[in-house]
Amino acid sequence: MEAIDAAAACAFAPNARHLGPLPARLVWSRPAAVVIFSGLDGVPEADRAVLLRPTRELLARHATRERIAAGRVSLHDHGLNPLPEGTPEIAFLALHIAAPASPPEGCVAPATN
Repeated sequence: MEAIDAAAACAFAPNARHLGPLPARLVWSRPAAVVIFSGLDGVPEADRAVLLRPTRELLARHATRERIAAGRVSLHDHGLNPLPEGTPEIAFLALHIAAPASPPEGCVAPATN
């Protein structure tokens, strides 16, 4: 979750539409899809959500469970409906990102295919 948290402020970069797979040493810890959403149920209007499809390995990690328990993370099903904590079938994790004081620098817009 460290790489995700480090890249989360890029959700507010002026050219951000989505974030590509995030760097990590272990292949299984790289989220396959990280997308920016606004207006996600449960996320305050000024915030954005970094939405990702977690792997079983990522969900099994103690650091991931700690991050969910710390707050500002919501669990969602395939229809993006909120799920209660402890739900065994999670389709998406949404990290709630508050707007930074100034736009982040160093964020690169993803290439379009």
